[in-house]
Amino acid sequence: MIAYLKIHAAGVVFGDAALMLCGPNGAGKTTLTLRLVQEGARVLSDDETWIDPLSTLLHPAERPLLIKDSGLHYFPAYADLATPVEDQGETSWMLDPGSIRDDARADPAFCRAIINLMPGAGPAELRPISQYEMFRQLLEQCMNFPEIGDAAVPALSRVIRSSVLYELRRGDLEHSTKLIKETLLCPTTRSITTTI
Repeated sequence: MIAYLKIHAAGVVFGDAALMLCGPNGAGKTTLTLRLVQEGARVLSDDETWIDPLSTLLHPAERPLLIKDSGLHYFPAYADLATPVEDQGETSWMLDPGSIRDDARADPAFCRAIINLMPGAGPAELRPISQYEMFRQLLEQCMNFPEIGDAAVPALSRVIRSSVLYELRRGDLEHSTKLIKETLLCPTTRSITTTI
């Protein structure tokens, strides 16, 4: 059985290339994941992305999406598809991606772009960041680093080197989505464009 490196990150696939969205709780991973699904993406996860340390393929976490109550208003069409769950007096909503579209669940894919999400006010801003900064961010979001041991650092390094790296200061959801589409997606193939 493979011991996956688990990153606190969302993962979506456009074409045959994966985009990882990392960030702390409340950064907007699930909301942005659902918005990208509306743009044709398929879902690996909205909260945990699993990396095979040998192949560096990103694998789906087989669980429903968990939408915070504050995020469901962006997606009124999904309200009837989601199941409410109570946790410590707060309501969240579980949503199976397969109920959105038959092909909404992604197969494993190689990562070609990583975006570190930074909550913010004002207009959204997408800017390139260094490999060092992204490595630091992914280490902070690694959920099982000690369990993977010596394989974790080389796996993260290979994923980072094979990806274009950005930081997104979150603003308006539509503007954030537009920046991602214009910067990362080829308009004709709807896949992630890289020079890798």
